Amino acid sequence: MSARRPSIGRWAALLTCALLQAGCWPEPPRGWYDAGPDAPGCGDGGCCAPLCCGDAACDAGEPDMGTTSRERKRACTDGMDNDRDGRVDCDDSDCTDQPACCADGAPLFSESWGPGALDFRWRHLPSAMPTASPARDTSEGILLGWPDDVPHALLWHRCVPLALGAEVTFDAISVKRTIETGVCRPRGEPCNEYAAVVLSPVGDTELGSPLLEDLAIRVHGDSRVALTTGETVFNQAMLRVTQAGQELGSVDLEPDVRYRVRLSVTPSTYQGAPSLRGDIEVSLASDPEHVPLHTLRELHIGLQSALERQATGCQEVGGLFVGVEMVGDEGGRLGPLATRMLSCANPSQFDDEPDGTATLTPESLGVPASYGGAYLGAPTLGSSFNSAQDTSPRWDLFFEATNEPPELETAADVGYAVGHANTASFGSMLGDWTTSSAPRLGSDPPSCLLTPGPCAGPSVREPFLLVKLGTDDALSGMTLAFARRSATGGHELRIQDDVALSPNAPLGGTEVRPALTATECVDLRDPALVPVGDGSGYWLFFTCVRGFPQLSDLRAARLNADYSARAEEALVVLSSSDVGALAEGGLSGPEPMVHHTAAGTSLLLWFIARDLTGRTTLALAMGQLPSPSDADEGDPAPTPLTTLPSLVPYVANPLLRGDEPVLGGCAGLCVITGVAVSATAGDSDELRFLVARRVVPPDGSAHDELVPLTQMWRAP
Repeated sequence: MSARRPSIGRWAALLTCALLQAGCWPEPPRGWYDAGPDAPGCGDGGCCAPLCCGDAACDAGEPDMGTTSRERKRACTDGMDNDRDGRVDCDDSDCTDQPACCADGAPLFSESWGPGALDFRWRHLPSAMPTASPARDTSEGILLGWPDDVPHALLWHRCVPLALGAEVTFDAISVKRTIETGVCRPRGEPCNEYAAVVLSPVGDTELGSPLLEDLAIRVHGDSRVALTTGETVFNQAMLRVTQAGQELGSVDLEPDVRYRVRLSVTPSTYQGAPSLRGDIEVSLASDPEHVPLHTLRELHIGLQSALERQATGCQEVGGLFVGVEMVGDEGGRLGPLATRMLSCANPSQFDDEPDGTATLTPESLGVPASYGGAYLGAPTLGSSFNSAQDTSPRWDLFFEATNEPPELETAADVGYAVGHANTASFGSMLGDWTTSSAPRLGSDPPSCLLTPGPCAGPSVREPFLLVKLGTDDALSGMTLAFARRSATGGHELRIQDDVALSPNAPLGGTEVRPALTATECVDLRDPALVPVGDGSGYWLFFTCVRGFPQLSDLRAARLNADYSARAEEALVVLSSSDVGALAEGGLSGPEPMVHHTAAGTSLLLWFIARDLTGRTTLALAMGQLPSPSDADEGDPAPTPLTTLPSLVPYVANPLLRGDEPVLGGCAGLCVITGVAVSATAGDSDELRFLVARRVVPPDGSAHDELVPLTQMWRAP
């Protein structure tokens, strides 16, 4: 549980199919995993399929923009590490967009099309001239349509959240047209009478026009003519999937057969950006097991940045509108329709101001100006219960602060101190927090460049709080790591064990200075502790500054149980070259978290990235150690973190930029200066983020804020 400071950002350009799923397709790829056998120079045959590569790059053995140097995982439910990257099934980041890796969520809405009016819950479009209700067979729960040849639509009155995953199911029938109704269109074309379920980015349409569609599932009618030689199909019954009028895929159906259609929407990536993926299964409605007869996989629905976030229903989680669109009453028919949430891990989706929280400032926290009047940042956060009987978690927040502007660091060393606040409400009022009246670490004032002294002690900054939890997440102790300025230049990393729990008590505890072996590092910053898990010690993550300006990478050193360092050299766990262009200016602020699942131990590492322009962003890397092969399958013991897994940057980095709307937007210059990440006591699937920003409006009056966000991270 957590601390961080400034550093690094711009888009990563990892040349892998996982990031650039479009490769050289002129439009979103369809089923690229299975596009063909592996070709020379290609990590995945799907990347070098003839439809993709229009030049000789693949034939010459040189990877094109769609190739990858590693095999991408294709099977996500077989209990195996298919791509040999140490991550199994849903713990592999390649599988995060698989419906099987999402938990079932709460129902959103359902419609039976039974007796009773289609009330206010369904908007009859267009709003300016509402259409009449369609004909229905209420006894069978079937929507029959409208008796003309223009599109009519009903739209659910609330936006449907999709960014964490959702499922839409409905029954559909392709009508076998009679001799009287005749053929629909020229032979071989889809019938122009259909019934569709549409995901739309807008809440209205124009008279006689179809809904604007990000994805539409259309069931077209069937027309056949009986000849002396037999029956001739003119317009085949079919299910078509379209996007902006373009067909993404289709399957043939049998006419007058009732099918169950299931659309799973999951968070994914497209060309390195957060997106939505669709998977469609078609089964017989009468089949209690709903075994798929047809499937359409990996349909690109759209980018998450384009989702609706203002309409009712989608203000916390972005989504789209769900509508029903029909042409005629002798084409397709729709049965009961239902939607429900899925609980999918989506590192790009944040809930702002969760549970009534609000953005924190030095004033709302009550930080005295004497040690925090000019700057507050590098938050670290821990969650616990004061006792096993508590129901509301206690939140402890440590932070760095100073009385003089940090911008002075271009000319001289600004001094810093570490403060502490705690709360049970996470509110924004002074009474919501108990804040240290003097620094827990460092002097008051901490900086004396412009302020009369004395500044009694060395500068201390970038705290990291390791909360020790007992039964039922009850608080049993705190350990604090921090960076302390050295008399010879740079910083040393220190650890204070068993510190006092009250913000206004002397810090107490025992201080340890690990003697790290970290060659090339001229400065050590941003310490972060992770227990190994078997009682043998810890991993100490830190930023290694290798030169000027801010040439830095992330490293980790193994510590013993008493926090003394082992003799071996600290490991480089992530470098700028691993992340790409968004980190060409360096990495900093490692924020590690460990998740244990049946598949093994996963390591999540958030960090701050700086690009060559100095812009900072929040990014993520992930790795996994598999469970021992001889572990008890029923209840495998957590795999200790005795060795660190290789970390792979998340394909849709960066997660946050300084001017993101979820952070409150930005009028001027907004720089991410740190981030804290903590699991919530009593609910380890809910992560609480605290993002520190330095905001400089056009008038130049800089101020700092800590923005709370939450994210659901389910371990499947």
